[in-house]
Amino acid sequence: MKKIQFKSITALVLLCGLLFTSCGDSSSPKKGNKVTGAEESLTPTYDIAILNSEFATYNQDIRIGFTAALDDMIGRKNYTIHEYNAHSIDDIRYNARSIVTDESTQLIFANGENAIKAMSQATHEIPVVAAGVYDIQETLGTGEAWSTPTGTNVTGVAGRSSMTDTLSLLIETINPIKQVAILISPEDTDSISQCRQLERYMDQAGIKWKEYSLLASDAYKTATTSLDGVTPPAMTEDQAESLIGDANNAVMQLAITECNCIFIPMGSKLTDQWPLIAGTANISGVPIVTGDVNFGRHALTCLYLDSFAIGYEAGTMAYQILVKGSKPDEMDISAAPASSLVKLYQNSIADAYGCEFPKTFHEIDSYLNHELPGASTERVKISDSEEE
Repeated sequence: MKKIQFKSITALVLLCGLLFTSCGDSSSPKKGNKVTGAEESLTPTYDIAILNSEFATYNQDIRIGFTAALDDMIGRKNYTIHEYNAHSIDDIRYNARSIVTDESTQLIFANGENAIKAMSQATHEIPVVAAGVYDIQETLGTGEAWSTPTGTNVTGVAGRSSMTDTLSLLIETINPIKQVAILISPEDTDSISQCRQLERYMDQAGIKWKEYSLLASDAYKTATTSLDGVTPPAMTEDQAESLIGDANNAVMQLAITECNCIFIPMGSKLTDQWPLIAGTANISGVPIVTGDVNFGRHALTCLYLDSFAIGYEAGTMAYQILVKGSKPDEMDISAAPASSLVKLYQNSIADAYGCEFPKTFHEIDSYLNHELPGASTERVKISDSEEE
C-alpha cells in the first residue's frame, strides 16, 4: 500500500476540501443503503427477520430459496438474518412482537399462513414479504384479486400452482372422470381457496365434483365447538384422535362410493391423515391426484411445485425493496414461474392401476431423490457484478 505524502500546503488544502465535501448526508453510507467496493467491509448492511410458522419440506425449501436469492443479489456478507420458528399461535404472536420491537429490523420474511397473519397485524410500517400460502390476499382477508397489490406494507409470492395445469393433470390421469371427490379440512382456508378455483374450472369443463370435509389430527386443539357432543377440553388426545378417525373413515367410505377419483390440494393440512385416505382409496381402486408433494408418494399422480422457486422470487422482491427502493404497497403479488411445475407419478401405484404415463411425467421417488430443490430455477447473480 502506497503512503500519501503531501508535497505542498496546496495539496493538503485541496484534500481537506474533498473530505469535507464527502461528509454530506446524501453520499455517506447509512444502514440500509447498499455499499460497494472497499465500503463492503462495513457489512452487514441489511437486517432481515424471518418468521416461520410452517415446517413441511415445502416451507423449508421456500426458506432455502429466499436466502439463495439474497446471496445472489445482495451478497451473503451484506445482510444478517434473525430467524424465529414458532408452532403455536401464542408463540407466533410473541415472536412477531419481538421482531417489530427490534429497531434494527428492516424487512420481514413471513413463511406460512399464521406467520403472515401475525406479521400483518404486528406492523403496518416494516416491509413484509410473505410466502408459503396459496393466496396471500385470501390469507389477509382483503377480498381482492390474488395478484393485485395489497395497498399495505405486505407483499409477497403466492404459492399458486396453476389450476388449469391441475385440471389437465386430472384429465390425463383419470379417464373417464365420473365425479371428483375433493377432500378439504374446514379450518384450512388456504386449501379451500385452491379448491374453489379448481371447482370453477371443472364446472366450465362439465366435470362433476363434490366436497368432503375431514379433520386433521390436531383439529380438537383448536376446535371451538363440540365433536359428536364431546367438547374438546373434556377429551384426552387419544380420545380425540379416535373420534376424528371414526368420523373421517365414515366420510372416506362415502367418498369412494360416490366418486371415481380423489383430489387433495397443495399444502393440505390433511397430510397427517394419509394412512386412512390412501389406504381406503387405493384398496377400493379409487386413485388419488394431488397438488401436495408430501402426499404425492401415496397418490397416483402429483403436480409438484418446486417451492425453492417461490422462495427465490420472494428473495428477489426483498432485494427490490431493500436495494431498489420499491414500495410493498405498490408491488403486485407475484407467483412462481410455470417452469417450476412438474408432473409426477408413483410407480408402484401406477403398476397397481395398470397406468402408463408419457415422458412429460417423472417418477416421484426418482425425481425427488435426484433433483435438488431449485433445479428448474434460473438464478441471477447481481451481488458480484452490479454497481450502484
